[in-house]
Amino acid sequence: MIKRAFNHMRADGLIARPGWTPQGDVAEELVNRAAELRAKGARIDGAVFFTKEDVTNRAACGAFPLHFGPVPTPEGQAAGLPVDLLGKKIVSYLTKHGVYCEWDGDPGHPIIVKEN
Repeated sequence: MIKRAFNHMRADGLIARPGWTPQGDVAEELVNRAAELRAKGARIDGAVFFTKEDVTNRAACGAFPLHFGPVPTPEGQAAGLPVDLLGKKIVSYLTKHGVYCEWDGDPGHPIIVKEN
């Protein structure tokens, strides 16, 4: 279910990375990927991801966080959706695909995916 949600988010302008293992600085990797996609004419509204470590820790607590946010240009210019709208968009996709999640609407907090 979450894989389908991430595929649809990716098709709708998000950098969506399930089970991602960043090789370095997370923000830098996302900015670089967004720059590559934007150079090809893609619209990038933001990014959402969870790491393999997040999923491994799910066994202990029955939930894991989705990290999300806008992805600025390499020059540091704001780009994409405001973070509150981005969070709502992600929750909408997850819910549509049967993924139970909770988010308190605070742009500084992750979306929590829980066991169904």
